[in-house]
Amino acid sequence: MKLSRLLLIALFILMAADKAIAENHRAGTKAKLRFGVTAVAVESDLSTHKKLVSLIGKRMGVPVETIYRKSYQEMSSLLESNGVDMAFVCGLPYVLDHDKFGLELLVTPVFMDKPQYQSYLIVGAERKAAALADLQGRIFAFSDPLSNSGFLVPVYYLSKMGQTPESFFKSYFFTYSHMNSIEAVASSLADGAFVDSYVWELASRSHPEITSKTKIIYKSDFMPFTPFVVRPGLNKSIKDKLKGILLSLHTDPEGRDVLNSMVIERFEQLKDSDYNSIRNVYKAVSLPKTVPSR
Repeated sequence: MKLSRLLLIALFILMAADKAIAENHRAGTKAKLRFGVTAVAVESDLSTHKKLVSLIGKRMGVPVETIYRKSYQEMSSLLESNGVDMAFVCGLPYVLDHDKFGLELLVTPVFMDKPQYQSYLIVGAERKAAALADLQGRIFAFSDPLSNSGFLVPVYYLSKMGQTPESFFKSYFFTYSHMNSIEAVASSLADGAFVDSYVWELASRSHPEITSKTKIIYKSDFMPFTPFVVRPGLNKSIKDKLKGILLSLHTDPEGRDVLNSMVIERFEQLKDSDYNSIRNVYKAVSLPKTVPSR
C-alpha cells in the first residue's frame, strides 16, 4: 500500500475520532458533573449535602464533584463560564443570571409544605426592638450582597422608609452566611439581621442554644425558595435525568433519608415567572454601591 494511501486512511481515522469527540461534547458526555454550593446556601452539616451529591452521582451514573465558593457572585461567575454544571443559588442571583446569560431553573425545594420561604428580622432576645424602625442608628448584619432574604428584602423595606443602609444604620457588614448572621445577633456583634426562614428554623432545631438568644420581630411575605439551577448549554438528556431524579427523591427510602437530613419534604418544578416577585422587588430599588456590578 502506498504511503499516500496510508496517510489518507490515518487522516480519515483521526477525522472520525475528532467527529466522535465533538459529538460527545455536544451531547454533554463528561467524566463527571460539577455541583456548586456557597457558604450562604450550605447552612446545615456538610455531610447532609454530601449525601445528596453522592445519591445524585449514583443515580446519574457519573461522579459528582462539589465545588465550594464563598459568595453568590463567585458562583454566578462559575455558572456563566461553565465552571459548574448545577448549583443551589438564591432567588435573586437566579433571576439576575437568568436574565443576563440564560441560567436555567431546574427544581425548587419544598419546606413546611411550600416551595417558598420568608425573611425573618431577628434581634437579640433581650432587646426591646419591635420593628425595623427601632434599629435606626444600630449595627446591622447582612448575609450576602446578592441574597434575596438577607439583603434585597431589607434594602427594599428601607427604601419604603426613604432610607438606605448607609443613611439608616450606624454601620453594617456582610457575614456571607445566614447562620453567621444569626450568630452575630446572638452574640450582640450585630443588633439585628434579616435571615432566611429555612436557616433559622433549621438552626432552632440543631442549635437552640444560639437561636434562643435571638427573637423574630417580623416575617416577610412568602417568596419562591432557593432554586436548584443548571448552567445554560447543559445537555437536555442530562437535565431531564437530573430533574427526574430530584423530583422523585421523596418516593423511595434512600431519597427520603437525604431529604429528611436537609429538612425538606420534596422538590417541585416551578416556572421562571414564579420568581417574578423577586425580580420586581429588585427593579423597584436601587441597591447600594456595595453590591457587585452586574
